Amino acid sequence: MILFFILNDYQIKQYAAITLKRKDFHKIYRIIRYYSKKGDDSMSYMSWMFVSSMSSAFIASLVFIFLFIRDKNAYLGVIALGWNIFFIHRLLGFFNISKHIKIFSSLRYVLYFICVFLFIYGIHLFFQQPMKKWWIAIFGVCITYKIIENITDSLYILDRILLILPYVVLAWSGITIIKYPKNIGIGKYIVGWDFIIWGINLIFFTYLGNDSRFIPIANIIFSLIFNVFAFSGVILYFESILQKLEKSEERYKLLVELSPDAIGISIDGKIVFANKAALNLLKTDNIEKIKGEKLENFLHEDYYKHGQEKITISPNTKEKPHLNEIKIKALDGTDIDIETAIAAINYDDKSGILCIARDITERKRAERLKKSVEEKTRLLKEAEKLENLRNEFFANISHELRTPLNIILGSIQLLEMYNNDECKKISINKEKYINIIKQNCYRLLKLVNNLIDITKIDTGFYKTDFQNCNIVDVVENITLSVVDYAKNKDISLIFDTNVEEKIIACDPDKMERIILNLLANAIKFTERQGNILVKINDNIDNIDISIKDDGIGIPEDEQQIIFERFKQVESTLSRSKQGSGIGLSLVKSLVEMHDGTISVKSEYGKGTEFIINFPVRTILEENITKNNNFSINQTLIERISIEFSDIYGA
Repeated sequence: MILFFILNDYQIKQYAAITLKRKDFHKIYRIIRYYSKKGDDSMSYMSWMFVSSMSSAFIASLVFIFLFIRDKNAYLGVIALGWNIFFIHRLLGFFNISKHIKIFSSLRYVLYFICVFLFIYGIHLFFQQPMKKWWIAIFGVCITYKIIENITDSLYILDRILLILPYVVLAWSGITIIKYPKNIGIGKYIVGWDFIIWGINLIFFTYLGNDSRFIPIANIIFSLIFNVFAFSGVILYFESILQKLEKSEERYKLLVELSPDAIGISIDGKIVFANKAALNLLKTDNIEKIKGEKLENFLHEDYYKHGQEKITISPNTKEKPHLNEIKIKALDGTDIDIETAIAAINYDDKSGILCIARDITERKRAERLKKSVEEKTRLLKEAEKLENLRNEFFANISHELRTPLNIILGSIQLLEMYNNDECKKISINKEKYINIIKQNCYRLLKLVNNLIDITKIDTGFYKTDFQNCNIVDVVENITLSVVDYAKNKDISLIFDTNVEEKIIACDPDKMERIILNLLANAIKFTERQGNILVKINDNIDNIDISIKDDGIGIPEDEQQIIFERFKQVESTLSRSKQGSGIGLSLVKSLVEMHDGTISVKSEYGKGTEFIINFPVRTILEENITKNNNFSINQTLIERISIEFSDIYGA
């Protein structure tokens, strides 16, 4: 194809030289006949010549258009435009073979100047160098001249003088390109010398266009120049790409070497590359000491199985890298905590694994220290909390002990005074003071019992005696047994149930303790003319026992602490209601011993409801001591007296 283009262009250039310079149609005919074979049509040969040159220009334009679309570089777009204009230049020559049209001849000159200018401009854009302003001026003047010449023949005399200037610029630009400091490879010199030879050839062709000896050589040179320029443009492009890749590789290599993070590459599980940070991490200064070693050989024995999974990845996986924390052993035996990211990579045309690791030993040590400090701080706070609870408890207990003891002591002293001969005349109600002494003894007994029971529960020595009981009867009888206490405070106590009998396994004594404690609290914190409702609700698989009052209620922010040991809603020593803060904690423990739950609903100033939920289940028949006969005996009365001992005015 190149040889065919060279031969064709040789004939076309001679034809164009005579057409544009001499306008001698007789010579045109003789030249065409000279290059035609005998018996062949000269016009047919000329047509094939132009078709060949047009195809070469068209292919070059397509190549540079593709490169421009791909990379969006301005110089590629300019050169692509130049090749398109050159294609149009050849196309006009093809249509002008058989019939000479003056405007086509002038327009072809204009297009030729434009494409040469674009080639020069595009190459300078590639080298990021500006064109000289006088170069641009020369091309502008010559293009204007050819346009004016098309109108009149009066300027023909300036052809040989003016039209060689663009060719001088072309040769000069070639020299300039060679001198550019940008080291792009051989492509710079090919383009530079191509422009120099192209410009010189055009200058000689302008003056020697009539010499038939020069015309074949000039046309061969022109053909070579255009083909070389097309190939050199592509060479420049790929050399620039190669140079960018080399620079990019150098940057990444520098980045890898200077990276503070350890970077290594393994193929088939064996280390083939490690940067300086990786060598430092493994406590070595020679990569040969670790090259070829398997990654898992550096895993800490405690992390071997776990860590092996984290450093294993399929080379073909598309999974995004994620961070893992493992422990490794350096060559000197040092344990090192690292944070790693694993990704698949192609290295030396082989599928491998890229591992980036960061030494987090100090961070892990700091985290452990932080956890230790936090744990010690937590323990300190708990100790302070327990100390506060202990102080509050002892202050509370001392109050609970001192108050009834003072009352007992005062009552005894009063009775002693009565027995004294000097005070016999004083009339006192001995039974009243005996009851006061008894009530405060019960109060002390309740406190001691609660303390003993809490201690037993904590140590696991608190025993339960489960029996299959009708829970409805148990709760109802306990409720009825304290009706008189409620009436003494002008409080209405009501019992309600949606089931008459429900047999469950429970400890009647512990159940009695639970209900009495909650009823005592309800009566204690309910004002006169208040109401207390005890209700049982059967849910088939479980049963709810609700004790609801319309007393003073519990603030919302304190509802979470009422079941904590030694906690009270009113925690001051001058509180209006007596209590040690153990009762509800004990109730919660007793409920949980029955695998039940207890919750509270309360609105401050409107009342409180305690809801106990027990699972419905029974024990084996052989262990049954069915307790449905609940009677109010002396023992129960004493228990009630103990539980209600801190309710004054009863």
